[in-house]
Amino acid sequence: MSKSLGNVIDPLHIIDGVSLETLKEGLRASNLAKAEVYRSLTVMEKEYPEGIAACGTDSLRFALINYTQQTRQINLDVASVVLTTHFGNKFWQLMRFSLSRFDAACHRFDIAPSASLPSDPTNISLVNRYVLSRLAAAVEQCQAGMEQYKLYEATDAVRKFVVEDLCDVYVEFSKPVLQDGNTEKAKEKKTTLDILGTCLDVSLKLTHPFMPFVTEELWQTLQPYTNAGKSNTSSPPSLMLASFPSKANFSHWRDETVEKDFKHLHSLIDHLYSIDHIFGLTCVHTIILSIIHASRSLRQSNRVSKTRELPFVVWSDDPAALALEGPLRRYTDEIKRFARASELRMVDATKHYDAAILGASAVKVITPNLHVYTPMSAILSAALVTDEQVTLLQKKLERTERELEQVRARMGNEDYERRVPEIVREKD
Repeated sequence: MSKSLGNVIDPLHIIDGVSLETLKEGLRASNLAKAEVYRSLTVMEKEYPEGIAACGTDSLRFALINYTQQTRQINLDVASVVLTTHFGNKFWQLMRFSLSRFDAACHRFDIAPSASLPSDPTNISLVNRYVLSRLAAAVEQCQAGMEQYKLYEATDAVRKFVVEDLCDVYVEFSKPVLQDGNTEKAKEKKTTLDILGTCLDVSLKLTHPFMPFVTEELWQTLQPYTNAGKSNTSSPPSLMLASFPSKANFSHWRDETVEKDFKHLHSLIDHLYSIDHIFGLTCVHTIILSIIHASRSLRQSNRVSKTRELPFVVWSDDPAALALEGPLRRYTDEIKRFARASELRMVDATKHYDAAILGASAVKVITPNLHVYTPMSAILSAALVTDEQVTLLQKKLERTERELEQVRARMGNEDYERRVPEIVREKD
């Protein structure tokens, strides 16, 4: 491609947008040979059937910075600029979500991380610790990229944090907390809003050198929701004058162990609806997933709305599954949240067996060594059960009891062990 020949991409066409006909007119007026013009027109119609959409200055700048890891000869793909526009849209959507939650709670956060964030990381939830650790990593990577003149590393770090960690993970995990009207969780809700505001403020500052116009507009919109916005004394008049985030202010939040544990849990939640059958569990993280899956199965089979909380009992005769320091115990709060559990008890079958509780409960058998129970009394009080449904449930119970008696009678036969195949015995 050559500027003198007239077959290059005009930056203004990407910034302001251009129709296909205008692109064709520019190509016909170029210094290219007729055969080359014809070939270029064919390619142009294929690549830009509707012209080039307006992407804006910030998107073009951000995309070009990503290309700085290559040689000086850049083969620019307009699609990469369009993807950067989507990144800018993510910022706008994140801002709308955050401001609506700030308005609903009449919340204001402090722009100084030391004042807005909890001093003790161990007193906050796993997802909060995770996003703060990822924020610290983004600040560190962005600062290193700027200092080493590897700007593409800085843009990649901030993009991944905003899109993958903040929008795709933290916002989704924080919704149950922010939507919960329980006054007992007011402290957790305030902490979540403080962290959300801090992450948004720091993300705008990290992105500002690469997308100055969008970030300035969003940052000015955010200021009334900060404590500085009330008096307008400690906040600079422009984002250009604000201090760039330093890793020294966030390094104490970095915790790779928390990141690893949370990614295990998050990957399990992502695949929750794609699992049809779980058998022979050996991984404790798979056990976590199966418990959440079982709780939802119990709701569906007993016609209990997912908005109603139920108590659940996890029964197991595997000590490793219920280990005090294992992931199952560490993730109790997260399991309760996704299972919508009002209470979650762990029962070690090797130590005791509460027949009074487990006998009057609906059960989901995950494996012979792992069961999930919920009391029938809780199901009946939570479910909207009609007389007809009660009759159907009673018939189902009677049929199940008859089948159970048949299995017990079959297993009590003297020749059972010798005549029945092992696979059938395991099923029984």
